Amino acid sequence: MAEVENEGLSLLYRAWWRLRYTAMHFYGGAQMEGLADPHERLRRERAVKVEKARQERLARESKND
Repeated sequence: MAEVENEGLSLLYRAWWRLRYTAMHFYGGAQMEGLADPHERLRRERAVKVEKARQERLARESKND
């Protein structure tokens, strides 16, 4: 099964994330390198949330088998 970048994220969360990401582009801090970049921070937070949801789903599925 292909991995989806928004697995486990609600529609409301995805809309709020997109709004924050766009606002960060116009009103946020300057683009920086690596860990200091605000866009990268948002992407990392989202990736962690997706991975957590994926692990929870896999745990539920293995428990049901």
